[in-house]
Amino acid sequence: MITSRMQVNNMICPRARRYFLALIFLSFASLELACANHEKLNCFLGDRYLKGKYPPYCRCINLPMIYAECSLQFIEGDTIPPQISERVVLIRGDEMRRVNGPNDLKGCANIETPEEAIEYLRFFSSENTAHLFEDEKKEIFAPKGHRGCILVCTTNRSWNNLHLHDPVVTPKNDGFEITRFIIKPFPKAYLPTIYKEIVLVRKDGGVDLISEEKITDDPKYTERVGFAGFI
Repeated sequence: MITSRMQVNNMICPRARRYFLALIFLSFASLELACANHEKLNCFLGDRYLKGKYPPYCRCINLPMIYAECSLQFIEGDTIPPQISERVVLIRGDEMRRVNGPNDLKGCANIETPEEAIEYLRFFSSENTAHLFEDEKKEIFAPKGHRGCILVCTTNRSWNNLHLHDPVVTPKNDGFEITRFIIKPFPKAYLPTIYKEIVLVRKDGGVDLISEEKITDDPKYTERVGFAGFI
């Protein structure tokens, strides 16, 4: 029996489509399983977070100090630009709720070292995460001269004249006291204000503000730092 090319295509294409759809299903199933199991995935935010291309709608977030039963997921925005409606949600048992700040993760963390304390704090205040949370703030750094420094690294003049410095982490009985310099989008996103912030990062993930001192909003010192226009 002679089989035409059209008949062959009609036999192959449905199989190919089923195979393609199966691959898509397995990729999403694997992602959901990884989210549920809190496996270590390459999906951090900042220099360590939210880089590269990922499947849509669900991206696991791996913070080593978060308990496995507290699953964090990044939900993509459905607006233009998408950053306006992007968010992070906490899934704990049958409960799912939006994470507006570090205190929403209180009881989900076990922070044991100064390195974990500063990494936990930076999750809420990095270049690529500040817009996800209620209190928009970003930690600022000394000039480093690389692309990742855009909007978060000061000029040499600002760093030196304002006597800025790297974060200072001091262990306390109930956590870690961290002194660092941040910016907030006031009076405008492109005209931010620099603050000196002192917080207590508790071992269970709660964060208490000890003090916040305004340093300056003079544009000559804030010319290299700021926030993207969607905030």
